[in-house]
Amino acid sequence: MHLSIGHEEGEKSICLFGEGTIFPIGVEHRKFKMDYEMIIRAFSDLEVYSMSYQTLKKVAEENGRFTGELLRENCDFVGYMFLDSVNQTFEPCLSRICDILYLINVQPNEDKIPLTQSKLANLASASRSQMERSLKILRKEQAIETVRGYIKVLSRKKLFTYCTQGVHENI
Repeated sequence: MHLSIGHEEGEKSICLFGEGTIFPIGVEHRKFKMDYEMIIRAFSDLEVYSMSYQTLKKVAEENGRFTGELLRENCDFVGYMFLDSVNQTFEPCLSRICDILYLINVQPNEDKIPLTQSKLANLASASRSQMERSLKILRKEQAIETVRGYIKVLSRKKLFTYCTQGVHENI
C-alpha cells in the first residue's frame, strides 16, 4: 500500500506499507488547519478497516496487545520517516529507485511490477529526468525492462547491487 500527501501544488510520496501492517493512517482533528489530504493506493488486493479516531482510541485502551502493535508500527513509521529523509537528501536517485523496485519485487514475489515511470519518480522523490537516467542504467545492465504501465525485473541480483546500505542490511 502506498501513502502520499496531496497538496494544491502536487503530491508527495510518503511511504509504502507491506503485508501485516497495523498502522492508523489518519489524523485526529486538532486546533490547527491542515492544507493537505492523505492519498492511499493499494498495489494489490488487501483488507482495510476504517474507523474514527475515537473508536480506534477505545479499541487501543481496551486491548493492551493491540496497543503494543500500534506503538511498534508507529515507532517503525517514525524511524522510516527519518531514514527516508536522509535517503532523499544523501542517496543517489538510482539507489532510491532500486530500493523501491527491489522491495516491491520481493513482497509480493512478482517480477512484473504494475508501476508507471511517473509514479516511480514520485515514490523516489525524483525528477523525471533523474528517473529516466536511472532506468536507462538499469536497462543497460539488463536488471529491468520497461513496458507501458509496468516495470519488469529481469535480475534481482543486479538490481540489489544498486540498493542502499539500509536495504542490504535489512533484507
